[in-house]
Amino acid sequence: MPFTLTVDHAKRRVTGVAAGVITVADIALYIAERVRQGVYSYAQLIDMRDATIALPPGESLLERAMEARRESRAGEIPRTAILATQGTASFGFARQLAVQLGFARATVEVFSTLADAETWLAGGSGRP
Repeated sequence: MPFTLTVDHAKRRVTGVAAGVITVADIALYIAERVRQGVYSYAQLIDMRDATIALPPGESLLERAMEARRESRAGEIPRTAILATQGTASFGFARQLAVQLGFARATVEVFSTLADAETWLAGGSGRP
């Protein structure tokens, strides 16, 4: 799996670090693994700085992510910080996903620095 998961039960946080080319199937596996470990409800930091999202033409990342959540019987989307490098396709996908998930009442923000993402997840006001 192109995601490496680290779970901090004390902070109730999952950190998923992605590397290489990430497909929609990889995102579904990431969601399923969080459900399998019983940590889907934990806040999450998804680090996409070393990853590229491969999305077939006409494919919706939001639609496929929501489908994976339904199939995994996941609950509400937890507070999510996505870390991506500005000016990359991954950053653009992350921003689109954050906006779309916002319409589903999820709290998702995209950050370009780890410090800001960590501050925001801890309840501070890190700048997206």
